[in-house]
Amino acid sequence: MPHAITRRDDGLHLEWVAGGHAALFPARALRLACPCAGCVEEMTGRPLLDPATVPQDIRPLRLALVGAYGLRVEWSDGHGTGIYTFRWLRDRCPCEACTAGAVPVVGPVMLSRVLFNLPGRWIWVWVWGALLIVGLLGLAGAVQWGRETHWKNLDEVLRGLGTVLVSLGMIFFLKGISPLGGIILAFLALACFVAAMLAGKRDADGLDDQF
Repeated sequence: MPHAITRRDDGLHLEWVAGGHAALFPARALRLACPCAGCVEEMTGRPLLDPATVPQDIRPLRLALVGAYGLRVEWSDGHGTGIYTFRWLRDRCPCEACTAGAVPVVGPVMLSRVLFNLPGRWIWVWVWGALLIVGLLGLAGAVQWGRETHWKNLDEVLRGLGTVLVSLGMIFFLKGISPLGGIILAFLALACFVAAMLAGKRDADGLDDQF
């Protein structure tokens, strides 16, 4: 989240770090990049907004925070449904240092940008959201069964936890919430799946020793 946000007639001035990294997002460029469903086709990512309909002198009239992750802007052309996430804005920072490549976009930020711009990404958000619900239900059932069996189903518990973590991580990426958080969740999920495989192998070896 930026340290300070200033509305100006020529755009939005975002100060990422107090007394340091800051940039002005030009008003018209920001309006043309509106990510709402009325300006971008959700299924394909195809732009729907005709640039000719956006006035050259457009300006932001009002700003409203959306939780702690984004900003809603009401424009002078009457439009005001788009939500600009802070991650989206940070990845597109127009300051000289960022545009010159002094702040390279690599690792989790690059992956987040690719996924955020994925055509039909909202479908994938719903898909991973559904997997998250399935994972939570599976985890709850596995935990309940584990309590009754003294955790003989540890591999199932770990797989359920891994499904929950990887689903959350992908949602973090797809919605541009936190690339680093998404990476951490993905690694934790991988650790859970590996541990589940080892636990399952141990149980299988235990059964073999009984026969």
